[in-house]
Amino acid sequence: MDRPLFSEHWYRVKSLRPKLRPHTRLHRHEYRKTIWYVLEDNSSARYHRFNAAAYQVIGLMNGQRTVHQIWEDVNTLLGDAAPVQDDIIHLLGQLHQADALQTDIAPDVEEMFRRGEQYEQQQRLGRIKNPLALRLRLFDPDRFLDKTLPAVRRLYSLPFLLLWCALVALAAALAGSHWGELIDTARSEALTPANLVLLVFIYPAVKLVHELAHAYAAKLYHGEVHEIGIMLLVFMPVPYVDASAAATFRDKRMRMLVGAAGIMAELLLAALALCLWVVVEPGVISSICFNIALIGGVSTVLFNGNPLLRFDGYYVLADAIGIPNLSQRANRYLTYLAQHYLLGMQAARSPVTAPGEAPWFLFYATASFCYRMTIMALICLFLIENLFIVGVLLAVWAIYNQIFLPLLKQLRFVLFDPGLRRNRSRAVLVSTLSLALIGGLIMWLPVSSLTRFEGVIRPPEETQLTADTDGFVEMLLANPGATVTTGQPLIQLGNVFHRGEMAVKRAHMTELTARFREARVSDRVKTRLVQEEIRALRGEIDRLQQKIDALLITSPTTGVFILPRAEDLPGQYIHQGQLLGYVVNNEKAIARVVVTQQDQDRITQRLDAVELRLASAIDNILQVRLVRAVPQASHQLPSKVLSVEGGGPFTPDPTGLTELSTRERLFEYEIELPLPAGQAMIGDRVYVRFDHGSESLWTQLSRRIRQLFLSRLNV
Repeated sequence: MDRPLFSEHWYRVKSLRPKLRPHTRLHRHEYRKTIWYVLEDNSSARYHRFNAAAYQVIGLMNGQRTVHQIWEDVNTLLGDAAPVQDDIIHLLGQLHQADALQTDIAPDVEEMFRRGEQYEQQQRLGRIKNPLALRLRLFDPDRFLDKTLPAVRRLYSLPFLLLWCALVALAAALAGSHWGELIDTARSEALTPANLVLLVFIYPAVKLVHELAHAYAAKLYHGEVHEIGIMLLVFMPVPYVDASAAATFRDKRMRMLVGAAGIMAELLLAALALCLWVVVEPGVISSICFNIALIGGVSTVLFNGNPLLRFDGYYVLADAIGIPNLSQRANRYLTYLAQHYLLGMQAARSPVTAPGEAPWFLFYATASFCYRMTIMALICLFLIENLFIVGVLLAVWAIYNQIFLPLLKQLRFVLFDPGLRRNRSRAVLVSTLSLALIGGLIMWLPVSSLTRFEGVIRPPEETQLTADTDGFVEMLLANPGATVTTGQPLIQLGNVFHRGEMAVKRAHMTELTARFREARVSDRVKTRLVQEEIRALRGEIDRLQQKIDALLITSPTTGVFILPRAEDLPGQYIHQGQLLGYVVNNEKAIARVVVTQQDQDRITQRLDAVELRLASAIDNILQVRLVRAVPQASHQLPSKVLSVEGGGPFTPDPTGLTELSTRERLFEYEIELPLPAGQAMIGDRVYVRFDHGSESLWTQLSRRIRQLFLSRLNV
């Protein structure tokens, strides 16, 4: 619908002679091949974006022309593209609200102070509404940055960028090769009291370097930085600087560099720390390096470098794709779709100003909301586990600000907004039906109820080749992959200590036998004592002989001899009980699946089907069946493949008896695969999906929440 050219309120403003205040400046930008202009307000450090038509209007504001003359001149210049009178009124209102406009009418000083106080109050409320990032301003660092810029200028050069790339690539390679050690260190040390104290000092220091990198990057292109302060990030004080002056830079590459400078600084610190961590011995220096690497890596992935949160990565993405104010405009686009198509508000205006923006708005609004809620939930859960009252208060605050308050605003809009005067009945009906539909879908729509777990292919116990005693591997008596029979010798171990001990005991036996013969002639009491010694020694010899006999490992059954890493085995020292290999036959292969106690209850209550995928053939789905459930819970994993070090989901217990010990109580299920054991990769990971039929989303969600509180909070 075409908008009217004239406005009924035009008489209020047409005689004004406006002009911009001296403390404002205009900067020309290009977004998606469209020219825009950014108005900078030096007095309040605020920035406002206007299109080319608005720029033509602002450019004619010289304090001499009236608003009506300006509008007529703009119509002459732009023709059909000229703004209508309502657009001019809206633009004047924006400039007036921003205190960027002065006219021939004496200003209302009281109103100006009131607007300033209102803006400051909004800023304070905005900080308080985000409980994860409370800001406290300290001082103006602009002079300090000007004086120290020459000392760091070379860090923003092409040679240093190449060096940065090399160091980060080296650190990434080192992280990959030492991934198991990094996981072990994080699991065993990250949350210890001593390390948490260390983090309190390291984290602010790393963030100070991060923020200074932003500030110096802005100064490099003659931007101004007038604010430095402390931000309470999840109640930990960390420094911040306001480098928003980069918004005025004409070249988007300059703006992107300012946004990415902090991320790059953290990654550089993390890379240097990781390289040092690899070479130093465990100690204080090693702990400091590990924490710096952890902070630089985790914060970059989850927070600063992630564009779904409004931190550095967000501004880099917005400039890279040429969509300023991406987050706000994405949310406004969803609001526009709802108002225009659901509520029938024909006057609703889309924030889309260039081709290709709409898909970005749809994606970003939904993805950022989901990610923000996930991060908030994880932080709240962490605080509830460690600081219960603080965590609960934060969770209530988050639910109020992120869910309840937006719903309350939407309800107020539907019931009282003047723009819905003609369509209020439709708006109320559509809103009610939408809420009822969403609630009905959540409460009653049946959807597939599935649980997914990981397991490992393990043959039955009777097919495993284990060492019954300690010893070195002397030779292989059968070729791996060959068919062997029951009792056939497979591996010969050697133990010189057993053989030496046997020689000593046999010599002792010879001595006792001679003493027995001598005592039998003259002393009956001594004869009985020697007989007891001989009997005890004979038992020791028999037990030792069993160990020596166990040095020869034979096949427990008929089948195919499987010996992983056979070429590395000769000469290795083998411990008693160590698994060496298998002898598998034509029986079906067996996979052992580990489930938690909460999920074990679901399996016992209802199980319609079981599907399995081999890690070595991930595209092939196998229909399988459960053959046995281990009746007793355990804290032991069946294989290291299922631990975090092996790429699995379970974290080992560093205080456990073995490296396969876990803190969680686990249940094992044996699943029969539809292929012979000889065709399965022993030790291969499997992915199993249990189908529990259909349940409503509400039933599944409420169960998961109960399980979460039971498993994590013991309530």
